Amino acid sequence: MERWPNCKFPGKGCAFCLVALIEINQRSGMDAKPIQPQSRGFSSSNPRVDRYRLANLSRQIFGSLIHFLRSLWSRIDRGEFLTLWGLGTGGLLMLQAAIATWGVLEPWRSCALVAICLGAGLGSLARVQPRRAASSLEQTSSPEKPLWKALLAGSPPLGAILLATCVWFWLGPLWYSVPAMLPGLFSVEVLSQRWGFIPVAFLVAISTLGLTSALCVWSLRELAQLRSMVFPELSSVNFNVTGEESKSFPRQSLLSPAWIACGISLGMGISAALLAYGASPSILLGLAGLATGMPAIRYWMSLEAEVIGSAHVQRHTSRRTTDNLLETSWINHSLLLMAAILAGSIAWGMERLVNDRIPTGTFVMTGLALGGICGWALSALMNSRRKRIADQADFGMAGQDLKSIDISTSAMIWIGVIAIALNLVLLPALTELLLWTNATVSWSPGVWLIRMSFVMIMVWPVGWLMGCATTRRLGSMTLLCLMLSATGWLTAQWIGRFVLTPASLLLVCSWALAAVSVMPLVFNPRMLRGWMSPLIGNRCAEDEVTSSSHQTQAVSPSSFAMQSGHLALSTRMASLFSIVVGAGLLATLPWSVSRESSAWNSRALFSTSASVAWHAGFSSDMLTALDDSRLVEVEHAENGTMVRWRTKFLEEVTRVNGLPLPPVSRDPGVVPQAVPELILTTLPLALHHEARHVLLLGAGSGLPLVTLSDLPVLQVTCLEGDASGLQAVQSNVLRTLGAEIDERFEIHGVDPVWGVSSLQDRFDVVISAPLLSSTDRGSASLTREHYLQCADRLTDDGIFCQRFECVDYGPQVLVDVSRTLRSVFREVTLVQTGIPGEAVWIATNSSKGLVREGLLSRIKSPQMRRILAQAGWDWSMLAGLSLVDDAALGELDGTDSKIHLRHAQANTIRSNHLAWQTPIETMRWGAKLQQTQALLSAPRSTEPVYPPLPIPVDPDSGEEPPPVVYRRLSLLMEGMGFDGEDPDLVRRLEEIVAQRHLINDHPEAWWWEYRKVIKERLGKPPVATVRLATAQALKGGMLPDYARRKDYFEHLGEAIRSPNPAAEVPELLKFEEAYDPLLSPFIHQEVAELLHRSGKEARAEELRHRLHLVYFAPGFDSSVRNVQVALEMVLDHPETIVDDAARYDLILSLMHTMRNRWNLRTSQTLKSIRLTLRDIDACLLVARRGKETLDQLALAGAADHADCEKRLQGLDRMLLQPLETYRNNLRSATPEFKDPSAVKPASK
Repeated sequence: MERWPNCKFPGKGCAFCLVALIEINQRSGMDAKPIQPQSRGFSSSNPRVDRYRLANLSRQIFGSLIHFLRSLWSRIDRGEFLTLWGLGTGGLLMLQAAIATWGVLEPWRSCALVAICLGAGLGSLARVQPRRAASSLEQTSSPEKPLWKALLAGSPPLGAILLATCVWFWLGPLWYSVPAMLPGLFSVEVLSQRWGFIPVAFLVAISTLGLTSALCVWSLRELAQLRSMVFPELSSVNFNVTGEESKSFPRQSLLSPAWIACGISLGMGISAALLAYGASPSILLGLAGLATGMPAIRYWMSLEAEVIGSAHVQRHTSRRTTDNLLETSWINHSLLLMAAILAGSIAWGMERLVNDRIPTGTFVMTGLALGGICGWALSALMNSRRKRIADQADFGMAGQDLKSIDISTSAMIWIGVIAIALNLVLLPALTELLLWTNATVSWSPGVWLIRMSFVMIMVWPVGWLMGCATTRRLGSMTLLCLMLSATGWLTAQWIGRFVLTPASLLLVCSWALAAVSVMPLVFNPRMLRGWMSPLIGNRCAEDEVTSSSHQTQAVSPSSFAMQSGHLALSTRMASLFSIVVGAGLLATLPWSVSRESSAWNSRALFSTSASVAWHAGFSSDMLTALDDSRLVEVEHAENGTMVRWRTKFLEEVTRVNGLPLPPVSRDPGVVPQAVPELILTTLPLALHHEARHVLLLGAGSGLPLVTLSDLPVLQVTCLEGDASGLQAVQSNVLRTLGAEIDERFEIHGVDPVWGVSSLQDRFDVVISAPLLSSTDRGSASLTREHYLQCADRLTDDGIFCQRFECVDYGPQVLVDVSRTLRSVFREVTLVQTGIPGEAVWIATNSSKGLVREGLLSRIKSPQMRRILAQAGWDWSMLAGLSLVDDAALGELDGTDSKIHLRHAQANTIRSNHLAWQTPIETMRWGAKLQQTQALLSAPRSTEPVYPPLPIPVDPDSGEEPPPVVYRRLSLLMEGMGFDGEDPDLVRRLEEIVAQRHLINDHPEAWWWEYRKVIKERLGKPPVATVRLATAQALKGGMLPDYARRKDYFEHLGEAIRSPNPAAEVPELLKFEEAYDPLLSPFIHQEVAELLHRSGKEARAEELRHRLHLVYFAPGFDSSVRNVQVALEMVLDHPETIVDDAARYDLILSLMHTMRNRWNLRTSQTLKSIRLTLRDIDACLLVARRGKETLDQLALAGAADHADCEKRLQGLDRMLLQPLETYRNNLRSATPEFKDPSAVKPASK
């Protein structure tokens, strides 16, 4: 094959020779035309010709690329590619198994990172057998040295490490159970301290993840050595061979680090896609082990003895010598070590930026690994180019080229600086891409691909820097660089928490890395001329076109030429251009970092309403200003970014890495508490007949601790591994709500997956409150091994309860979790909390079951009444919860449903398929809640575990009892026997239905209509079946509730007639202590009207009761007058809310509540156009006043004025403009909008 005449590397297969050959073939073809000399740049006189030439050039380049890829694929070894796939897949699944076993919370996460780096460094330092024995079968170990002595000496025979890695992939998940028993040897008090936890965690990490990384790296080195000895003539890759020459060569081996990294990353990507769409992790791990051991088996079984020639040994020695020469300069060492430290710090910052934009989980972990490996591969490719330059240099002159080697390392680090700076500059655009993906892309593979690509783009510069420090420097230098990277990670973690934000840290690290990269230029500025030459080739003389004849001029291989303009960029110009570009990007980093907002990311990228608003046309900077949420605090904790938002004036929501924790009300007398959090703690304690000792796994939002402090339990043990979250709970939630955390409580700062096995006590109730199960922090709580540990901590009659957020899941996830729980517990029940997408799992191994004697009396206890009233619930609503019992769940294991359910699978550490499928299920668009409800509401084929009482039939009538069709979804009260038909329970549920009809049918008058309903019931009260002895409890045979209601009306009448109504208010409020479905929601309106008559002294108390009416109203309430009156009070009487920031929050919250109420009102049938127009005018007037007040408060410093302007724009678009349009439509109403009351009946 003809080589390029000026090439400095004849016979080495230079890539520039291939480019030059393509150019020669283009110019010598049949359609080739002589190139006319012309001025630089594109000619504007004939743009058609320029477009034709550009199209032709792009077509030729694309064809050459396709030809190159086909040639590469035809020469690589397929078996070796499978081995690389096996190593990548096995390492990925072993890492996921470790996450499923021990979680991801700090400091375990840092210990795991250090163990991985240490294992990889030791794997690169380990010895590989340099030659084969005389026989492939008989002498896999040398006859002079037995196999066990060879292993102890650190030089096992070729293939032994690959086979050991194969066995490790098969048996490693089983071995994980051995280190998992180590925390059980220590008390929970020792593990809750850092000095006690870190040694144990590091020992576990070294024995699992460290061993995995060491075996994988060692196997890669052995694979390369094995292939180089089988085909020594292919130890360097040469693609510039003719077709006849390629036929004589066997398949090409993937020996270079670049190809190894590409093969591993491609294998990991393929495996991640397979796992996302149903592949079994355990099967893939077995296949990965088989693919890893194939080269060793093939080498031992089929290869014949070969004697390695002295030429190959000499070549190997010369290469080692050259590599050592590449590392002799102290400047080179300093550059690499500082780059390794900064790469670790940059990796921490990049991961934080990724976690702020994408839900953390297995795919984020995979994307981080893929991005790092791809960057490492690119760096290895450039280092291989440097090696070819060094191989061609004169050995005697090698010592004189050390400065150029320093310049080459500096240039590679500078490329990493440019890549990092470019990522930060483009980060706002990439964030907009993610927002567009969430709002418009409904195909889950597309969402998965875009998110994975984003993660890889953000992380690949870190892999590039690590490749600069480790590629072709196997041994102590690699180990040192890896450990320094881990040190940089730990340092950045501390700095990012207390000194700088992650974005600011990346800015500082980028500038520091840029300063490090230009260090050789400081020592010798003359070297700028050849700064890029070790990367793109030596600078050749520039020749210009001096003749107008049709003569083809030779172009330097270090220049970039275009046929249309003969643009040539020399090496010096490339160096100057890279410096200018890098300096420009570094100069723009402060602007890019200033635009980074963790608060915006947590709301815009993790909220369905934000995606819908963006799709509706709202700009991205307004997405956080479209509701009443206001930023309170941003904290960069060790386990993620915590952002606290305040909604509904007194409700706080904490988002950890964008994922929301349950909301907590700072004042339950004004804003209700979250129902799922209350049910999570009250339901298992009500089901257990005698709960005294409770174990709480995860503090969550802090509300479970507050609830348990009000219940009569002897001991509460809480395990929470997030130190920052626990500190926020203790300072913000417990102190605000006044919860008494006394000697009954033992709170330990240890992750539940670590602390459960170290506990020695047994508990009556175990409550698990994990984060969202689709994330890496929640996936460890859904494994069979975790459930076994929890079951082991229960007493014989103990009950296990776990929160299950299924709003983004289809029925398949529910079925798999059910199968996992049923493989551990004797009886499992799914209880729906009444909030769509919120449920709890209840399980036990007791022979008494879940529904036990005395359940109704425990539900009716004063403590339960008081706690449930904080959410606006009556005690009877707890008995009316829907559930799916154990028998019905058993029907779902192999159901043949139309919603494409496969057979249920238990989720284990080895086969942790839920960790891969729940993120994809979250990305999937569809009616997932409806699918799940349809599956659970279907008729059942089994008998209920707790069958309801049969329908009574008169035996003398001769009629047969009607057939009963049971469904999978039933009520808790149906399994309570005679207690489920308790008259008091049935009557209270009927009154709750009447209350909801009252609010729905009379949206603007329900606080008056309730009097009529109660008086009608008092007119015909049910007679008590058992007369109590005390006359105070029973008046004239009336039930206690009816007697209380009668007393209430008597006191209300006295208060209305009193000249000082405020003095009678305390007597009325006594009736609100015990929740009554027909009194409690309406007492506050009566009290507010009485206080309004009392003058200005009671305005603050009056406002409190009016706010209770607004915030405790059900979601279907469409009344707007109570909201309007409350807003007018805040505007007219600013003394009711002294703090300006609190008044700002309240006005904003009431205006958004008014918007929501009008959205419901406009979808209902009008009863009176005249009254509706009056309400619209009043609301528009008070809304405009509210806007003016918000602007004034923002100018006074109560809130950020720029944010306030966005919120006012949102209110204009969502409240004022729709109301004005609606009013105009009503004023020009068509006949169908006419007032029905104005139509007179026709006279007969």
